[in-house]
Amino acid sequence: MAAELNIEQGANNTIVLSGEIDTHTSPLLKEHLDTLDNATCAVLDLAAVSFISSAGLTAMLTAQSRLKAAGGSLTVQNPTPAVERMFSLSGLTTLLGGSPNAS
Repeated sequence: MAAELNIEQGANNTIVLSGEIDTHTSPLLKEHLDTLDNATCAVLDLAAVSFISSAGLTAMLTAQSRLKAAGGSLTVQNPTPAVERMFSLSGLTTLLGGSPNAS
């Protein structure tokens, strides 16, 4: 069974993700993040993401680096426990600005 990722544009430059971000779905996330204007300050809402792999982390970090270099930003909010664990294990909690209870 293939993983599935849904991406919706929310209010205030929030991108709402649901499903799994893995090797098969991370290109979809990367493609969406590549469309963001460089000056964008975007937030990824991960409240409905059940899994993230290193490919998903790479897509987020690549976009964050590009946006930051141009004066924008990319942060995350509401990571699920599984996603928070991956951030922690990879040492990216602080770098991605994850805030477990932000709304």
